[in-house]
Amino acid sequence: MSRGSSINFKMVKPNSRGNTSGVVSGYMRHNSREIETPNSIFGVNAETVQYDRSAEDALALHLKLLSDREEIYRKRTGQKVQKKMIRHISIVLNLDHWHTMEDMQRVEEVLEERFGMTVVQKAIHKDEGFWEGDTPHINFHGHFEAVGIDKEGESVRKKLTRLVLSNFQSEISDLLNMPRGKCVYLEDKKENQKNKRLDTYDYKAHKRRETETVAKKTKEDKLTIKKLKEENKRLRTELQEVGGVRVDFAMLEQEIKEVREQMELQKLQDSINYLTTSDFKRKLGDIQNFIDERRMEIELQGQGVIKKEKVEEKSKKELYYGAFKNPPQLINQHS
Repeated sequence: MSRGSSINFKMVKPNSRGNTSGVVSGYMRHNSREIETPNSIFGVNAETVQYDRSAEDALALHLKLLSDREEIYRKRTGQKVQKKMIRHISIVLNLDHWHTMEDMQRVEEVLEERFGMTVVQKAIHKDEGFWEGDTPHINFHGHFEAVGIDKEGESVRKKLTRLVLSNFQSEISDLLNMPRGKCVYLEDKKENQKNKRLDTYDYKAHKRRETETVAKKTKEDKLTIKKLKEENKRLRTELQEVGGVRVDFAMLEQEIKEVREQMELQKLQDSINYLTTSDFKRKLGDIQNFIDERRMEIELQGQGVIKKEKVEEKSKKELYYGAFKNPPQLINQHS
């Protein structure tokens, strides 16, 4: 059955400091396979993985363009770019087995012409998916990592209305010679539930079907005051380790307070419903994500990836690719 076209735009939200480098670098390293990918199970080689820039080069270009465009914005408006402005857009595009980097280049040109997006890295993946019995399910797709501020210092996100994206989906379908699929704007939570990325989410759903039984709340999972204190202590320790500041700890304290009040209310009502440790982790997901992002940034700084000065050391890419005789192909389209 022929795959339908689908293009998904994910707005990468900055952390409390207006920084996205840690998350963006993670996307870029995934694209060039400089970090291992669990659902990359059909072989990483020049045929299955192609990209145009290494993560280090792509991130350096991203930061340079971002700095230049923030300065353009400052000169035009007389103020700094707001911390909450979307600085990076990560795009996933459905492909089929015949598509090449030339097809990706044509899409990139349309993205720049239509929305003012500057793509700093693009890649094709034909190595992800899963087996169902003897039947392989390969998720052919491409990635674009793009700067979220255009050459005029304007926000790209403001141009991505639903009507515009719907029309753009038809254009992509014609451009790639694929049946028309859906265009997903990955900042809309309701839309997210209906239309999810195929490469990662389908894989995870398949693994859950293999390994999980029906999820039920159990008394063992019930959130107790003791467990709440343990989780609070763990998060405070992790915040300290990643250099959290006063506002970060204040946010954690407020979240813990709200959880405790909810627990006390349920106790007073003698409710059969109760919070679980899973509920707690979902509620404090933003704080945990912040900690994980900071860990990534610290790791990248240690590797010299997001420092101005380069550190002479054997890269993870070199260590990882050492296992493959025919490594992923870097296709230089920028000379």
